[in-house]
Amino acid sequence: MRKISIIILVSFFIFFTFANILLTAAKKPLTHSVYEEWKYLNDPQISPDAKYISYEINPMRGDGYLVFHETSTGIKDSIPRGDRSEFSSNSDYAAFIIEPRFSTDEEDDKQQPDSLGIYIFAEDSLKKIPNLKEFELAEDSSSFMAFLYEDSSEVVEDTLDKKEPIEKLVIINPAEMFYEEFARVNNFDISKDGSMIAFSQTTSDSTDSCLVIKYETKNKTSKVIYRSSYKVEEIKIDKIGKQIAFIAASDTITEKYHIALWQEGKKMPFLLDPFMEIKKRSWTVGTNEDLAFSGDNKKLFFGITIVNNYEKSSKRDIDYNLELWHWKDKRIQSYQKEHLKEELEREYLTCYNIEKEKYIQIEDSTSKFSSIEENGPCNYAINTAHFPYQISSQWTSPSYRDYYLVNLNTGKRRKVVEKTQSYYRLSPANKFIYWFDREQGVWFAEATETAEKYNLTGNIDVNFFNDEYDRPKNPYAYGIAGWTENDKYILVYDKYDIWKIDPKMSEKPLKLTNGRDNSIIYRYADIDKNNLFVENNIYLVIFNDKNKKDGYSKLNITTADGPEKLIYGDYIYYYLQEAKRADRLIWRKMSFAEYGDLYQSDEKFQNIEKISNLDAQEEKYIWGTSELVEWKTPSGKELQGILYKPEDFDSTKQYPLIVKIYEKTSDRLHSHYTVRPSRSIVNYPFYLSNGYLIFKPDIKYDVGTPGEDAREAVVSGVKGLLKKGIIDKNHIGLVGHSWGGYEAAYIITQTDMFAAAMAGAPVSNMTSAYGGIRWGSGKSRQNQYEVGQSRMGESLWENRRLYIKNSPLFYADSINTPLLILHNDRDGAVPWTQGIELFLGLRRLQKPVWMLNYTGEKHSLRKWNNRIDYTKRLFQYFNHFLKDRPAPAWLKYGIPATKKAKYDGYELTE
Repeated sequence: MRKISIIILVSFFIFFTFANILLTAAKKPLTHSVYEEWKYLNDPQISPDAKYISYEINPMRGDGYLVFHETSTGIKDSIPRGDRSEFSSNSDYAAFIIEPRFSTDEEDDKQQPDSLGIYIFAEDSLKKIPNLKEFELAEDSSSFMAFLYEDSSEVVEDTLDKKEPIEKLVIINPAEMFYEEFARVNNFDISKDGSMIAFSQTTSDSTDSCLVIKYETKNKTSKVIYRSSYKVEEIKIDKIGKQIAFIAASDTITEKYHIALWQEGKKMPFLLDPFMEIKKRSWTVGTNEDLAFSGDNKKLFFGITIVNNYEKSSKRDIDYNLELWHWKDKRIQSYQKEHLKEELEREYLTCYNIEKEKYIQIEDSTSKFSSIEENGPCNYAINTAHFPYQISSQWTSPSYRDYYLVNLNTGKRRKVVEKTQSYYRLSPANKFIYWFDREQGVWFAEATETAEKYNLTGNIDVNFFNDEYDRPKNPYAYGIAGWTENDKYILVYDKYDIWKIDPKMSEKPLKLTNGRDNSIIYRYADIDKNNLFVENNIYLVIFNDKNKKDGYSKLNITTADGPEKLIYGDYIYYYLQEAKRADRLIWRKMSFAEYGDLYQSDEKFQNIEKISNLDAQEEKYIWGTSELVEWKTPSGKELQGILYKPEDFDSTKQYPLIVKIYEKTSDRLHSHYTVRPSRSIVNYPFYLSNGYLIFKPDIKYDVGTPGEDAREAVVSGVKGLLKKGIIDKNHIGLVGHSWGGYEAAYIITQTDMFAAAMAGAPVSNMTSAYGGIRWGSGKSRQNQYEVGQSRMGESLWENRRLYIKNSPLFYADSINTPLLILHNDRDGAVPWTQGIELFLGLRRLQKPVWMLNYTGEKHSLRKWNNRIDYTKRLFQYFNHFLKDRPAPAWLKYGIPATKKAKYDGYELTE
């Protein structure tokens, strides 16, 4: 009887194995033709009452659609080209943008106006309004919204006799079918509770050319609260619809502006004049800094600037064009040039304390950057001064700063700290300043009223800094989850756990989770970004850093019960949202083999329902799997990596292998990758589908040896895979971009293991790159090399030998691996001259090397046609060297400049 059972079991296994082979055989490899139509899901939302879910389905290129899913029935409706959906706070409708039809002409596509879509659920009806400018919904307990559109049937002539369509504001409650329209509206705002809408309106009256009108939605009445002969630039309503502030011009010739403030119970607004109090009569209110009320509506924030500052500074009085690079400049000229407009239009944050009728200038020319908790009471501001340390920021990272605490009730200002690399912040209720001291590796808090200082974590026997940080500077903290109500506790992360700490240290710190013993990392899932404080019952993201499993837990931070595990597995769970007024969740999960579709469930992750099914588009193609591999390097480093295999993997065969490198990526074992044309590196599903294996090894670094660390990790990892007998040792490729491009270029100077390599945007010469500029930001590259990703730990002059030793260019004569370089002439991160240096060196040495420059492109490819072309060429390149396929003509012969506009060279040669 036992023997018969074994025979049956074997037969059963053979049958299903054979069936699986047949099923896989029916699938086909991915081709370049699939890119445009391949779809992805975007922007899932759940209505406040959980009755509806919305999400977008978009192709890589072309027109997508917006889906509305009724949760109780599963019925779906779709709106072509719908985008950026928002549910009303009462869940009775959704408003969204309807984009114009896709055009391959990018300039034409940009010029087409959007439309507004309003989908009313009770009627299953869609209203569409063309020529939309903007729309805004009430956030809480109201079905009112407002939108601005251009009415092309009515035009007005401007000062240049040019006819322009009239802009109209529509105030609407779709649930009640209420609709009211106002013409010639410039801007508007709606209160958070939807009780009031304020807007500015131009008139044809020669005396009063602009009105400010408040509209009360409860009784549907409007009232003019301000008249002016000049335009109103911006309007802001406080959180409860009791105050309206706006910026209005007082003199269009000198471009001087003032702020007016209307308050409930008053017929007309009064003008604010901060410049008399702060003695800056030549200044004006700025129009670039947003108006903002504090969370308690007691303070108003705005920017001030010098009158006509930008226009005067932009005028040229000389007829030559010179940049003078001076060694005493606080910022190098490239940085000044990149930030010129920002500097000329600089505004300084100022506060008007409404209760005390007091103006407080928070920022000045020496301290620009400020931090306020806009949703909080705003009793204090943190002001940052980095100007004294601008020169040293050329080689330090982060740059040094001084911090000041500004009392927004009294105007008193005190220096908190001088010359620090730590970041200082305010707690939400403004009771504390808090920071992580990077030198000590300890969290601190300081009471804003008494300046009493508290050491929060110094006596806890775990590290609160990243103890795996491998750059030559003080490590960063793991961070915080936030603060509880009224700043009673701060929730701080160590590597694995969350600690509840009394900022006054009157209670012993409490560890809320138990992750360290199980290698599980707990982190707060902030599913409501509008919450000022962390609530008592919270969701946590959980991640096992050993086996890479992922999931969610629930935690009550007021008890010592620990977290309750809700869902956990070999996936990545993400995009968790909770309905505001119902115990329903939406979330996504993905693995390498499974697309990140959308799911709904109850708050315990029970009664799970799959909402979308984009995974189905992969079913007819050969896909792949991912598995974790581990090994030890010759120097004793324990490493992990990811090995990707084709879905139809045959363990009796040997496959060509592509090694993709950067830094540490094994935590993304379960990441799903969409089929798309490449911006820089290989697309994993595409190469697996076409018979390749892919290996992504982690790399751990020591200071001063980034090249050798990469070589050791990669080579030892590949050798470990070769022992499995599944890799064709003569057909191994190497690919990396940016830092990975540097690593690839260096590694092939040290080993002949690879049959071909691709290095995207590689640094080839650290001595010249060290003295270069990151043209995208205008910053010097020096701190990047000394204390940043390059991890040199010393300057070029302190140890020039180290820079030479880690530069691929100086060992180019040792390269025997064919190399394809991608480096574009507008690269703002790595100067493309780095690619040129390596190309010219290998060309001089008569080594096989090719360089692709997509003119006008930056660090990675953006334009669709360039991405398609590069993807095809990269695939042909690896097919030739790793599969012995014929070389394409471009690879064998090149493309002369005289032919490049007419000839692609894709054809294969014998």
